[in-house]
Amino acid sequence: MVAVTGDWWLEDWEKAIFDFHAEHPLKGYRRLAFMMLDTDVVTVSPSNVYRVLSDNDIPGWMVSSSSRTSSKTPGSRRSRW
Repeated sequence: MVAVTGDWWLEDWEKAIFDFHAEHPLKGYRRLAFMMLDTDVVTVSPSNVYRVLSDNDIPGWMVSSSSRTSSKTPGSRRSRW
């Protein structure tokens, strides 16, 4: 379990998010939400996963989106692809 300061006030579903994130630290919050749904851990929306992880300052929870930039867009209106 991830050590969260004052985790006694967290709900069980929030603790499940932390535990699942500890098992899959390289996944983004949207991916975590759907993986938890598929494995019957907890049913939460991606926005709830984002809120729980960001509100509790979990280090390294945000995955960079640099790998998602596969297509390049033109630099100006008149430039070509």
